[in-house]
Amino acid sequence: VWESLKRLQADCQDLDGKVRRATPIEEFAERLKE
Repeated sequence: VWESLKRLQADCQDLDGKVRRATPIEEFAERLKE
């Protein structure tokens, strides 16, 4: 159980890192919506 939890945490951190890298694209999309 602990190992799967650690894997989930690692996945979440990886996703968080990807989201942070994609932030400029998201900002650009938000500007297009406005």
